[in-house]
Amino acid sequence: MADLHRFCRVAAGGAHSLLVTERAEVLAWGSNSHGQVGNDSVEDMLYPTTVVEPGHAQYVFAGRHSSLMIDVDGGLWGWGCNEDGILGAGSGVAKQQVPIKIDTGGQRIRHAAGGWKHFLAVTEDGELLCWGNNDYGQLGDGTQKKRRTPSLTTLPGDARAVIVTAGSYHSLVLTNTGEVLAAGMGYTKAGVQFIQVIRTGVTMVVSGTSHNLALTKTGTVLAWGANDHGQIGNGMLDYQPTPTAVERQQLIIAAGGCQSFCANDIYTVKAWGHGVIPVDDRSFDCPARYSVAEPTEFFIPDGAFAIAAGDDHAVIVGPLGQVGSFGANVCGQVGNNSTTDAGRIMGILPGGTVEILSREDRLAAAMKGPVEEYMLDNGPPDESERRSSGVVLTLGPSVERVPLNAGDGGGVPVIMRQAAGVPVSKDLVSHGPKTAT
Repeated sequence: MADLHRFCRVAAGGAHSLLVTERAEVLAWGSNSHGQVGNDSVEDMLYPTTVVEPGHAQYVFAGRHSSLMIDVDGGLWGWGCNEDGILGAGSGVAKQQVPIKIDTGGQRIRHAAGGWKHFLAVTEDGELLCWGNNDYGQLGDGTQKKRRTPSLTTLPGDARAVIVTAGSYHSLVLTNTGEVLAAGMGYTKAGVQFIQVIRTGVTMVVSGTSHNLALTKTGTVLAWGANDHGQIGNGMLDYQPTPTAVERQQLIIAAGGCQSFCANDIYTVKAWGHGVIPVDDRSFDCPARYSVAEPTEFFIPDGAFAIAAGDDHAVIVGPLGQVGSFGANVCGQVGNNSTTDAGRIMGILPGGTVEILSREDRLAAAMKGPVEEYMLDNGPPDESERRSSGVVLTLGPSVERVPLNAGDGGGVPVIMRQAAGVPVSKDLVSHGPKTAT
Protein backbone atom coordinates (compact mmCIF):
# COMPACT_ATOMS: atom_id res chain seq x y z
CA MET A 1 0.00 0.00 0.00
CA ALA A 2 0.97 3.66 -0.30
CA ASP A 3 3.45 5.28 2.08
CA LEU A 4 1.18 7.06 4.59
CA HIS A 5 4.09 9.22 5.73
CA ARG A 6 4.15 10.75 2.26
CA PHE A 7 0.40 11.20 1.85
CA CYS A 8 -0.71 12.22 5.33
CA ARG A 9 1.69 14.95 6.49
CA VAL A 10 -0.19 17.62 4.54
CA ALA A 11 -3.93 18.12 4.01
CA ALA A 12 -6.29 20.66 2.43
CA GLY A 13 -9.96 21.22 3.19
CA GLY A 14 -12.41 23.39 1.31
CA ALA A 15 -10.35 26.52 1.95
CA HIS A 16 -7.96 25.66 4.77
CA SER A 17 -4.63 23.88 5.00
CA LEU A 18 -2.92 21.58 7.53
CA LEU A 19 0.67 20.43 7.88
CA VAL A 20 2.67 18.18 10.21
CA THR A 21 6.21 19.48 10.66
CA GLU A 22 9.36 17.49 11.38
CA ARG A 23 8.86 18.47 15.04
CA ALA A 24 5.51 16.61 15.04
CA GLU A 25 3.51 19.82 15.48
CA VAL A 26 0.48 20.85 13.42
CA LEU A 27 0.45 24.12 11.49
CA ALA A 28 -2.85 25.37 10.08
CA TRP A 29 -4.08 28.35 8.07
CA GLY A 30 -6.90 29.58 5.82
CA SER A 31 -10.67 29.64 6.26
CA ASN A 32 -11.74 29.47 9.90
CA SER A 33 -15.49 30.01 9.66
CA HIS A 34 -16.17 26.84 11.67
CA GLY A 35 -13.01 26.81 13.78
CA GLN A 36 -11.27 24.41 11.36
CA VAL A 37 -7.90 26.13 11.79
CA GLY A 38 -8.01 25.19 15.47
CA ASN A 39 -6.52 28.33 17.04
CA ASP A 40 -9.48 29.10 19.33
CA SER A 41 -10.92 31.62 16.88
CA VAL A 42 -13.26 31.87 13.91
CA GLU A 43 -11.19 34.53 12.15
CA ASP A 44 -9.42 33.46 8.97
CA MET A 45 -5.69 32.83 9.40
CA LEU A 46 -3.51 34.17 6.57
CA TYR A 47 -0.29 32.37 7.46
CA PRO A 48 0.72 29.08 9.13
CA THR A 49 0.14 29.03 12.87
CA THR A 50 0.82 26.29 15.41
CA VAL A 51 -2.37 24.62 16.65
CA VAL A 52 -0.88 21.40 18.06
CA GLU A 53 2.36 21.70 20.00
CA PRO A 54 5.51 19.79 18.95
CA GLY A 55 5.84 16.13 19.77
CA HIS A 56 2.20 15.13 19.38
CA ALA A 57 1.15 14.85 15.72
CA GLN A 58 1.59 11.98 13.30
CA TYR A 59 -0.89 12.57 10.43
CA VAL A 60 -3.51 15.18 9.44
CA PHE A 61 -6.67 15.00 7.32
CA ALA A 62 -9.18 17.64 6.25
CA GLY A 63 -12.90 17.70 5.57
CA ARG A 64 -14.54 20.64 3.88
CA HIS A 65 -14.95 22.62 7.14
CA SER A 66 -13.19 20.30 9.57
CA SER A 67 -9.80 18.92 10.55
CA LEU A 68 -8.62 15.58 11.92
CA MET A 69 -5.30 14.53 13.44
CA ILE A 70 -3.86 11.18 14.46
CA ASP A 71 -1.42 11.61 17.33
CA VAL A 72 1.78 9.66 17.90
CA ASP A 73 -0.11 7.16 20.08
CA GLY A 74 -2.83 6.48 17.49
CA GLY A 75 -5.41 8.73 19.13
CA LEU A 76 -7.84 10.66 16.93
CA TRP A 77 -8.48 14.39 17.38
CA GLY A 78 -10.89 16.70 15.57
CA TRP A 79 -11.88 20.34 15.28
CA GLY A 80 -14.04 22.55 13.08
CA CYS A 81 -17.66 22.04 12.05
CA ASN A 82 -19.60 20.25 14.79
CA GLU A 83 -23.17 21.14 13.87
CA ASP A 84 -25.57 18.73 15.57
CA GLY A 85 -22.59 16.94 17.10
CA ILE A 86 -21.38 15.46 13.78
CA LEU A 87 -17.67 15.75 14.72
CA GLY A 88 -18.14 12.96 17.22
CA ALA A 89 -16.36 14.73 20.05
CA GLY A 90 -19.36 15.33 22.30
CA SER A 91 -18.34 18.91 23.07
CA GLY A 92 -21.83 20.34 22.52
CA VAL A 93 -20.59 23.35 20.50
CA ALA A 94 -21.38 23.93 16.84
CA LYS A 95 -17.92 25.32 16.07
CA GLN A 96 -15.15 23.35 17.74
CA GLN A 97 -12.34 25.93 17.75
CA VAL A 98 -9.55 23.85 19.32
CA PRO A 99 -8.50 20.21 18.83
CA ILE A 100 -10.49 17.78 20.97
CA LYS A 101 -10.03 14.03 21.46
CA ILE A 102 -12.57 11.83 19.66
CA ASP A 103 -13.63 8.66 21.46
CA THR A 104 -12.83 5.67 19.25
CA GLY A 105 -13.58 3.09 21.90
CA GLY A 106 -9.94 2.59 22.78
CA GLN A 107 -9.04 1.70 19.19
CA ARG A 108 -5.76 3.04 17.79
CA ILE A 109 -6.29 4.80 14.45
CA ARG A 110 -4.00 4.48 11.43
CA HIS A 111 -5.90 6.50 8.77
CA ALA A 112 -8.89 8.87 8.54
CA ALA A 113 -10.85 11.12 6.18
CA GLY A 114 -13.49 13.85 6.25
CA GLY A 115 -16.18 14.82 3.73
CA TRP A 116 -18.68 17.66 3.84
CA LYS A 117 -20.15 16.55 7.17
CA HIS A 118 -19.17 12.90 7.53
CA PHE A 119 -16.03 11.12 8.72
CA LEU A 120 -14.23 7.80 8.35
CA ALA A 121 -11.40 6.19 10.30
CA VAL A 122 -9.44 2.95 10.02
CA THR A 123 -8.26 1.16 13.15
CA GLU A 124 -4.94 -0.64 13.45
CA ASP A 125 -6.86 -3.91 13.11
CA GLY A 126 -8.40 -2.81 9.79
CA GLU A 127 -11.86 -2.09 11.15
CA LEU A 128 -13.85 0.80 9.70
CA LEU A 129 -15.42 3.50 11.87
CA CYS A 130 -17.94 5.94 10.34
CA TRP A 131 -19.94 8.86 11.72
CA GLY A 132 -21.64 12.13 10.79
CA ASN A 133 -24.34 12.85 8.22
CA ASN A 134 -25.70 9.94 6.22
CA ASP A 135 -28.31 11.45 3.90
CA TYR A 136 -26.96 9.59 0.87
CA GLY A 137 -25.80 6.45 2.64
CA GLN A 138 -22.21 7.71 2.71
CA LEU A 139 -21.53 5.94 6.01
CA GLY A 140 -21.94 2.61 4.23
CA ASP A 141 -24.20 1.01 6.82
CA GLY A 142 -27.19 0.56 4.51
CA THR A 143 -29.21 3.30 6.26
CA GLN A 144 -29.60 7.06 6.06
CA LYS A 145 -29.36 7.49 9.80
CA LYS A 146 -26.96 10.09 11.19
CA ARG A 147 -24.33 8.94 13.68
CA ARG A 148 -22.89 11.30 16.28
CA THR A 149 -20.09 9.02 17.44
CA PRO A 150 -17.65 6.76 15.59
CA SER A 151 -19.42 3.45 14.98
CA LEU A 152 -18.20 0.18 13.52
CA THR A 153 -19.25 -0.43 9.92
CA THR A 154 -18.94 -3.94 8.52
CA LEU A 155 -17.35 -4.36 5.09
CA PRO A 156 -18.44 -7.06 2.62
CA GLY A 157 -16.90 -10.48 3.19
CA ASP A 158 -13.79 -10.51 5.33
CA ALA A 159 -12.39 -7.27 3.91
CA ARG A 160 -10.12 -5.18 6.13
CA ALA A 161 -9.82 -1.44 5.57
CA VAL A 162 -6.44 0.17 4.93
CA ILE A 163 -7.14 3.61 3.43
CA VAL A 164 -10.28 5.78 3.41
CA THR A 165 -11.22 8.91 1.49
CA ALA A 166 -14.36 11.03 1.31
CA GLY A 167 -15.97 13.31 -1.22
CA SER A 168 -18.75 15.68 -0.28
CA TYR A 169 -21.41 12.97 -0.06
CA HIS A 170 -19.61 9.71 -0.80
CA SER A 171 -16.94 7.49 0.72
CA LEU A 172 -14.29 5.12 -0.62
CA VAL A 173 -12.48 2.35 1.24
CA LEU A 174 -9.30 0.67 0.03
CA THR A 175 -8.98 -2.83 1.48
CA ASN A 176 -5.97 -4.97 2.28
CA THR A 177 -6.40 -6.86 -1.00
CA GLY A 178 -6.24 -3.71 -3.15
CA GLU A 179 -10.00 -3.64 -3.65
CA VAL A 180 -11.87 -0.31 -3.73
CA LEU A 181 -15.36 -0.10 -2.18
CA ALA A 182 -17.74 2.86 -2.41
CA ALA A 183 -20.86 4.14 -0.66
CA GLY A 184 -23.00 7.26 -0.84
CA MET A 185 -24.17 9.56 -3.62
CA GLY A 186 -23.91 7.87 -6.99
CA TYR A 187 -23.14 4.46 -5.50
CA THR A 188 -25.62 3.11 -2.98
CA LYS A 189 -29.28 3.39 -2.05
CA ALA A 190 -31.06 2.77 1.22
CA GLY A 191 -30.52 -0.82 2.33
CA VAL A 192 -27.32 -1.19 0.28
CA GLN A 193 -23.91 -0.98 1.93
CA PHE A 194 -20.53 -0.61 0.22
CA ILE A 195 -20.25 -1.79 -3.40
CA GLN A 196 -17.14 -2.81 -5.30
CA VAL A 197 -15.66 -0.27 -7.73
CA ILE A 198 -12.24 -1.81 -8.40
CA ARG A 199 -11.53 -5.48 -7.76
CA THR A 200 -7.82 -5.39 -6.89
CA GLY A 201 -4.40 -3.86 -7.58
CA VAL A 202 -4.86 -0.41 -5.99
CA THR A 203 -2.43 1.14 -3.50
CA MET A 204 -4.02 4.58 -2.87
CA VAL A 205 -7.33 6.39 -3.35
CA VAL A 206 -8.22 10.09 -3.06
CA SER A 207 -11.40 12.07 -3.65
CA GLY A 208 -12.40 15.51 -4.79
CA THR A 209 -15.89 16.90 -4.34
CA SER A 210 -17.50 14.35 -6.68
CA HIS A 211 -14.61 12.64 -8.46
CA ASN A 212 -11.97 10.12 -7.46
CA LEU A 213 -8.46 8.99 -8.32
CA ALA A 214 -6.85 5.63 -7.65
CA LEU A 215 -3.18 4.69 -7.96
CA THR A 216 -2.36 1.12 -8.93
CA LYS A 217 0.68 -0.84 -7.83
CA THR A 218 2.15 -0.35 -11.32
CA GLY A 219 1.80 3.45 -11.10
CA THR A 220 -1.27 3.87 -13.30
CA VAL A 221 -3.67 6.67 -12.33
CA LEU A 222 -7.36 5.76 -12.64
CA ALA A 223 -10.11 8.39 -12.49
CA TRP A 224 -13.90 8.39 -12.38
CA GLY A 225 -16.89 10.53 -11.36
CA ALA A 226 -17.86 14.12 -12.12
CA ASN A 227 -15.99 15.71 -15.02
CA ASP A 228 -17.57 19.10 -15.65
CA HIS A 229 -14.20 20.85 -15.40
CA GLY A 230 -12.03 18.12 -16.89
CA GLN A 231 -11.01 16.75 -13.49
CA ILE A 232 -11.09 13.16 -14.80
CA GLY A 233 -8.29 13.91 -17.26
CA ASN A 234 -9.55 11.91 -20.24
CA GLY A 235 -9.81 14.92 -22.54
CA MET A 236 -13.59 15.18 -22.21
CA LEU A 237 -16.13 16.88 -19.97
CA ASP A 238 -18.66 14.05 -19.67
CA TYR A 239 -19.41 12.18 -16.47
CA GLN A 240 -17.16 9.11 -16.18
CA PRO A 241 -19.05 6.28 -14.43
CA THR A 242 -16.20 3.75 -14.26
CA PRO A 243 -12.47 4.03 -13.56
CA THR A 244 -10.40 4.92 -16.62
CA ALA A 245 -6.62 5.17 -16.95
CA VAL A 246 -5.41 8.73 -17.47
CA GLU A 247 -1.69 8.65 -16.57
CA ARG A 248 1.05 6.08 -15.99
CA GLN A 249 4.27 5.65 -14.00
CA GLN A 250 3.21 7.94 -11.16
CA LEU A 251 4.05 7.75 -7.46
CA ILE A 252 1.54 10.08 -5.75
CA ILE A 253 -1.95 11.41 -6.45
CA ALA A 254 -4.11 14.20 -5.00
CA ALA A 255 -7.65 15.45 -5.60
CA GLY A 256 -9.81 18.25 -4.24
CA GLY A 257 -12.78 20.22 -5.46
CA CYS A 258 -12.67 19.82 -9.24
CA GLN A 259 -8.90 19.49 -9.58
CA SER A 260 -6.47 16.56 -9.77
CA PHE A 261 -2.70 16.12 -9.43
CA CYS A 262 -0.04 13.44 -9.70
CA ALA A 263 3.74 13.29 -9.47
CA ASN A 264 6.34 10.71 -10.42
CA ASP A 265 9.51 9.43 -8.78
CA ILE A 266 11.55 12.42 -9.92
CA TYR A 267 8.95 14.81 -8.45
CA THR A 268 7.57 16.06 -11.79
CA VAL A 269 3.98 17.27 -11.29
CA LYS A 270 1.04 17.02 -13.65
CA ALA A 271 -2.31 18.72 -13.03
CA TRP A 272 -5.76 18.74 -14.60
CA GLY A 273 -9.22 20.09 -13.87
CA HIS A 274 -10.49 23.47 -12.77
CA GLY A 275 -8.03 26.37 -12.65
CA VAL A 276 -4.85 24.36 -12.19
CA ILE A 277 -2.49 25.93 -14.75
CA PRO A 278 -1.19 29.52 -14.41
CA VAL A 279 -1.78 31.80 -17.36
CA ASP A 280 1.70 33.28 -16.89
CA ASP A 281 4.10 30.92 -15.10
CA ARG A 282 6.86 33.54 -15.17
CA SER A 283 5.07 36.07 -12.99
CA PHE A 284 3.95 35.96 -9.37
CA ASP A 285 1.74 38.97 -10.02
CA CYS A 286 -0.72 37.29 -12.37
CA PRO A 287 -3.36 35.35 -10.42
CA ALA A 288 -5.19 34.04 -13.48
CA ARG A 289 -5.34 30.26 -14.01
CA TYR A 290 -7.02 28.11 -16.63
CA SER A 291 -8.57 24.64 -16.74
CA VAL A 292 -7.30 21.63 -18.68
CA ALA A 293 -8.97 18.28 -19.36
CA GLU A 294 -5.82 16.16 -19.64
CA PRO A 295 -2.82 15.71 -17.30
CA THR A 296 -0.59 18.69 -18.06
CA GLU A 297 2.91 19.23 -16.72
CA PHE A 298 2.90 21.96 -14.09
CA PHE A 299 6.27 23.54 -13.46
CA ILE A 300 7.23 23.63 -9.79
CA PRO A 301 10.85 24.72 -9.26
CA ASP A 302 11.89 21.72 -7.18
CA GLY A 303 9.01 19.36 -7.85
CA ALA A 304 6.64 17.73 -5.36
CA PHE A 305 7.24 15.09 -2.72
CA ALA A 306 3.64 15.43 -1.48
CA ILE A 307 0.52 17.31 -2.64
CA ALA A 308 -2.76 18.22 -0.93
CA ALA A 309 -5.63 19.73 -2.91
CA GLY A 310 -8.51 21.80 -1.58
CA ASP A 311 -11.55 23.15 -3.36
CA ASP A 312 -9.54 25.68 -5.35
CA HIS A 313 -6.01 25.68 -3.91
CA ALA A 314 -3.17 23.23 -3.45
CA VAL A 315 -0.29 22.81 -1.00
CA ILE A 316 2.99 21.33 -2.24
CA VAL A 317 5.74 19.77 -0.11
CA GLY A 318 9.07 19.80 -1.93
CA PRO A 319 11.70 17.04 -1.87
CA LEU A 320 13.65 18.69 0.93
CA GLY A 321 10.70 19.50 3.14
CA GLN A 322 10.00 23.00 1.85
CA VAL A 323 6.34 24.04 1.47
CA GLY A 324 4.61 26.11 -1.20
CA SER A 325 1.03 26.79 -2.20
CA PHE A 326 -1.06 28.36 -4.98
CA GLY A 327 -4.63 28.97 -6.06
CA ALA A 328 -7.65 30.78 -4.64
CA ASN A 329 -6.73 32.77 -1.55
CA VAL A 330 -9.78 34.72 -0.42
CA CYS A 331 -9.53 33.11 3.03
CA GLY A 332 -5.74 33.03 3.22
CA GLN A 333 -5.56 29.32 2.34
CA VAL A 334 -2.36 29.83 0.33
CA GLY A 335 -0.67 30.92 3.55
CA ASN A 336 1.40 33.82 2.25
CA ASN A 337 -0.16 36.45 4.54
CA SER A 338 -2.38 37.72 1.73
CA THR A 339 -5.88 37.28 0.36
CA THR A 340 -4.86 37.77 -3.28
CA ASP A 341 -5.12 34.67 -5.46
CA ALA A 342 -1.78 33.10 -6.34
CA GLY A 343 -1.57 32.12 -10.01
CA ARG A 344 1.62 30.12 -9.46
CA ILE A 345 3.24 28.43 -6.52
CA MET A 346 4.38 30.67 -3.66
CA GLY A 347 6.99 29.51 -1.18
CA ILE A 348 5.63 29.77 2.38
CA LEU A 349 7.87 27.56 4.55
CA PRO A 350 11.58 26.72 4.08
CA GLY A 351 13.33 23.43 3.51
CA GLY A 352 13.44 21.15 6.52
CA THR A 353 9.92 22.09 7.63
CA VAL A 354 8.43 18.68 6.78
CA GLU A 355 10.16 15.41 7.59
CA ILE A 356 10.73 13.65 4.28
CA LEU A 357 11.89 10.30 5.61
CA SER A 358 9.74 8.37 8.04
CA ARG A 359 11.31 6.33 10.84
CA GLU A 360 10.70 3.16 8.82
CA ASP A 361 12.44 4.67 5.79
CA ARG A 362 15.42 5.73 7.89
CA LEU A 363 15.79 2.23 9.26
CA ALA A 364 15.60 0.79 5.75
CA ALA A 365 18.12 3.32 4.46
CA ALA A 366 20.49 2.50 7.31
CA MET A 367 20.65 -1.09 6.04
CA LYS A 368 22.02 0.03 2.67
CA GLY A 369 25.55 1.06 1.68
CA PRO A 370 25.98 4.82 2.01
CA VAL A 371 28.03 5.20 -1.16
CA GLU A 372 25.51 3.42 -3.37
CA GLU A 373 22.42 5.03 -1.85
CA TYR A 374 23.58 8.55 -1.06
CA MET A 375 25.89 9.11 -4.04
CA LEU A 376 28.82 10.42 -2.02
CA ASP A 377 31.32 11.13 -4.82
CA ASN A 378 29.74 8.30 -6.75
CA GLY A 379 28.95 10.04 -10.03
CA PRO A 380 25.56 10.47 -11.72
CA PRO A 381 22.78 7.92 -11.11
CA ASP A 382 22.09 5.18 -13.61
CA GLU A 383 18.75 6.05 -15.25
CA SER A 384 17.92 2.34 -15.54
CA GLU A 385 18.16 1.87 -11.78
CA ARG A 386 15.65 4.50 -10.70
CA ARG A 387 13.09 3.04 -8.33
CA SER A 388 9.86 4.27 -6.77
CA SER A 389 11.02 3.76 -3.19
CA GLY A 390 10.84 6.22 -0.34
CA VAL A 391 14.41 5.40 0.66
CA VAL A 392 16.09 6.12 -2.68
CA LEU A 393 17.63 9.52 -2.06
CA THR A 394 19.47 10.00 -5.33
CA LEU A 395 16.54 11.58 -7.17
CA GLY A 396 15.26 15.11 -7.50
CA PRO A 397 16.77 18.57 -7.92
CA SER A 398 20.07 19.72 -6.49
CA VAL A 399 19.95 20.99 -2.92
CA GLU A 400 21.71 24.24 -3.82
CA ARG A 401 18.45 25.66 -5.21
CA VAL A 402 16.44 25.03 -2.05
CA PRO A 403 16.58 27.49 0.87
CA LEU A 404 17.02 25.41 4.00
CA ASN A 405 16.00 26.23 7.55
CA ALA A 406 19.14 24.41 8.62
CA GLY A 407 21.40 24.52 11.62
CA ASP A 408 25.16 23.99 11.64
CA GLY A 409 25.62 20.57 10.06
CA GLY A 410 29.34 20.35 10.66
CA GLY A 411 29.84 19.38 7.03
CA VAL A 412 27.34 16.50 7.13
CA PRO A 413 25.06 16.56 4.03
CA VAL A 414 21.37 17.37 4.62
CA ILE A 415 20.26 14.05 3.11
CA MET A 416 22.56 12.11 5.47
CA ARG A 417 21.22 14.05 8.46
CA GLN A 418 17.61 13.28 7.48
CA ALA A 419 18.46 9.62 6.94
CA ALA A 420 19.94 9.48 10.43
CA GLY A 421 16.81 11.02 11.93
CA VAL A 422 18.52 14.28 12.93
CA PRO A 423 16.29 17.36 12.49
CA VAL A 424 17.69 19.60 9.75
CA SER A 425 17.17 22.63 11.97
CA LYS A 426 19.39 21.23 14.74
CA ASP A 427 23.05 22.22 15.20
CA LEU A 428 25.43 19.27 15.24
CA VAL A 429 27.97 19.28 18.07
CA SER A 430 31.52 18.31 17.21
CA HIS A 431 33.11 15.59 19.31
CA GLY A 432 36.60 15.69 17.84
CA PRO A 433 39.82 14.79 19.65
CA LYS A 434 40.55 16.84 22.73
CA THR A 435 43.57 19.11 22.77
CA ALA A 436 46.30 18.16 25.23
CA THR A 437 46.74 20.56 28.12
